[in-house]
Amino acid sequence: MKHFITALFLLPFLSFSQTNNSWQLFIGAKKIASGVAGKEKDVEIASTNSKTIKVKYLPAFNKKSWTNTLIIMNTNRIELERKILTVKNNSLVITKKNLLEYKKLIVCVISKPSDPKQAAKVRVGTMPLVAIKLID
Repeated sequence: MKHFITALFLLPFLSFSQTNNSWQLFIGAKKIASGVAGKEKDVEIASTNSKTIKVKYLPAFNKKSWTNTLIIMNTNRIELERKILTVKNNSLVITKKNLLEYKKLIVCVISKPSDPKQAAKVRVGTMPLVAIKLID
């Protein structure tokens, strides 16, 4: 009985700790894909589509002490664009020019502490979100 009560008490905390950061991909106002950060997903978009393509990043928790940056890279992992996100502005528009030129773009996120002293203690790397491929 004691184990049951302990498990019942800990259950909300265990599910809370497993909440992941996520992303959403929009064409115009329509959401066409979503996923979890760290598990790169391939999404194909028709070249005839002329609407705005936007990636929205949704951190699991609103950590003001952390800075999130979205990065667009080509398949050679060369950075094309970078945007530091805020709570109100948490998305990045992918230009049609970049997509037409490279045919496949990879969107990643970097999360690091805002405090430079804390950031120096943390290993920072890119976490893939989505690979967007232009198809004819």
